[in-house]
Amino acid sequence: MDAARVVLDFVKALVWPAVVVFVLLRYRDDVREKILQTKHLATPLATIDFADEVRAVQREAVRMERESEEEAGGEDVEAHMARAGRWFEDLYGVAASHPRVAIVRACEKITAQLAEAAAEVLGTADDARARLAPVAGESPWTLPVRHARVLTEHGWKARWAELTNSLVRLRYRPLGHYVSPESAAEYLESCALLAGAIDAFLAGRRDSGSRASEDR
Repeated sequence: MDAARVVLDFVKALVWPAVVVFVLLRYRDDVREKILQTKHLATPLATIDFADEVRAVQREAVRMERESEEEAGGEDVEAHMARAGRWFEDLYGVAASHPRVAIVRACEKITAQLAEAAAEVLGTADDARARLAPVAGESPWTLPVRHARVLTEHGWKARWAELTNSLVRLRYRPLGHYVSPESAAEYLESCALLAGAIDAFLAGRRDSGSRASEDR
């Protein structure tokens, strides 16, 4: 009896592996095609990790925006933040249905804004243009971070440049995690606050330049 039970348990243990092997052999072409079509494999751990990082960046952006409002008296900063927020309004609808696409497009907007801001700060001299140009073999996420650091050299808060680094790195994270609409919305909010900070910084520089010209 014991011997029969051992044999039965052994057969049971072999059933599922045998079924899996049969399916893989029988439908190997279909399975191969599905694997090739797969863009990423989501894992709960990677999803939670990504969502936590996005939320941490969003909270830091909100904290920095409040500090900027307190330092500047509030109204001017709020106006810049509100205007920057409108630049990303169209992406919130995208985030609901295609979260990853919304993140990519938001990062593209920030990248373009940083390039324009760095160009305005540095001017049109040849050495300035060299600093703005991509370097051969440069990773795609390093160029906007480099432009952000140009702004810090001219008075922008270094913490905003650090936030830029975090946002761009999140955008270029390898596939392997599911991006929820909530995480995409938080990413968009962080980008909007960052865009507002860039806009406010440039406006402050222009105002200072105008006052200096008037004094002369």
